[in-house]
Amino acid sequence: MAEDSMGRDRFCNPIGLEGVIDKEGVHLLAMKFVHNDIEWRTLWFVKTVGKMRPLEIWMDVAFDSIYSLTKEVNVDESNLGDIDDNVSKYYTERGMLEGVTI
Repeated sequence: MAEDSMGRDRFCNPIGLEGVIDKEGVHLLAMKFVHNDIEWRTLWFVKTVGKMRPLEIWMDVAFDSIYSLTKEVNVDESNLGDIDDNVSKYYTERGMLEGVTI
């Protein structure tokens, strides 16, 4: 996925992350939306070696890359709590909701 992002507005240089990304870890596509009508802008939570807190990486990738390089899994939502509260907490902790009402 990182290789697909090279040369785009938001990209991830895989060489700079060698030894940092946990190759056996689970990496989560947290968000995606259409960008410039030609690609996905994506936010990834990436498992790193020896750490529990994921690395956040924004990448622009081709539409077909998402489907050919990822796997969709079902999540048991019964223990997630109120999704709106979780989303609000995520953005509030990062200072991204100042003056915004959800």
